[in-house]
Amino acid sequence: NAIEVEPVATDNLGPLAELILPELPGCEDLMVRMKLGAALREFCRETNACVVTMPAKVICNDKGYCYIHTPPAPEGMVVGSLLSVKNYDGTLVEWGDWDINRGMVVIGRGARDEFVNVSYSVCPKAGGEACPEWFVERYAEAITAGAMYKLLSMTGKAWSDPNRATQYGAEYADAISEASYRSTGSQLAGGAESA
Repeated sequence: NAIEVEPVATDNLGPLAELILPELPGCEDLMVRMKLGAALREFCRETNACVVTMPAKVICNDKGYCYIHTPPAPEGMVVGSLLSVKNYDGTLVEWGDWDINRGMVVIGRGARDEFVNVSYSVCPKAGGEACPEWFVERYAEAITAGAMYKLLSMTGKAWSDPNRATQYGAEYADAISEASYRSTGSQLAGGAESA
């Protein structure tokens, strides 16, 4: 029984690139998109705020040990951290060892249903920009600030501007802190922030 994974948009950054290109005289579109992608991937990794929740079948052996196989990450993305395992009624299921390479999670006896909901953070693969549309919309300003910081910090370019880079760097760092705090708070409360 294959689990269908909702596809993610792979061109979320085009509109953001169009917004900031006019502020960067002489900068190529490709360079802007590369820095937007780098900021997006960094933001995802640092915050654990890009969360996917998927069903997973509970499998128990004759000795009473139960486990689940985590559903695959959406196309073009990789799994970052396992955040929660819950019964369909929302109650948390205790889990122990997690083997990210095999996608297997040993769970406690709290699983009451045949399937549980698994929430985990994801981020685009290296060099990629695949990401859920809701995430890019929610964090567009942060991703843009990160890209502007990276671009304006480049030395010897027509668009270099250390003063503006510092301003954008501070905005980006604040956005990472805020998103990390919200994501961690949601996880501690037993939830996982997503779309």
